[in-house]
Amino acid sequence: MEILQIESAEDVVLIADEHYFHTNIIEYEKRPFADVEEMNKALIKNHNMLVRKYHTVYHLGDFSLSNLANSAKILEQLNGTHILVMGNHDRQRTRSWWKKVGFTEVYRTPVRFMYDDITVVLSHEPLDVYNCINIHGHSHSKAGSFPFYDADVHRCISVEKTGYHPMPLSIIISYF
Repeated sequence: MEILQIESAEDVVLIADEHYFHTNIIEYEKRPFADVEEMNKALIKNHNMLVRKYHTVYHLGDFSLSNLANSAKILEQLNGTHILVMGNHDRQRTRSWWKKVGFTEVYRTPVRFMYDDITVVLSHEPLDVYNCINIHGHSHSKAGSFPFYDADVHRCISVEKTGYHPMPLSIIISYF
């Protein structure tokens, strides 16, 4: 597991499970969009309402289900510097493919960092962890359905749980 250095939680924003270009996710998760075009536009708008160019954005997996050109076109519209912690849909592509999309860093496995003497693990899937907190995606609207899930340890930031907006790290940490 990679160890990150995070200078300021105020400059870090997290999001998971955008699923750009994924038509079926609208029905699976009952997303409030008529089609992929409306969903993509809403996610971009919501992202840019919160995120500024100086922010570092950690995408915790399942960014886009389209080709390189379409995925890059979406990412270039999003404010911030972008880092991807790959999700189950992202792992079908290589790290170099995602870097061509425009991510400055791409991790295949979870990453961790220290924040105010707390170990924080960022992952796509929720992890069975102890002595740390786990910020993750993957479970969408079904967060808490894993047998080891503990609300004192885990926080799902799939877009269905965040009102289709990214979340500042400082706010997520304040929940614990």
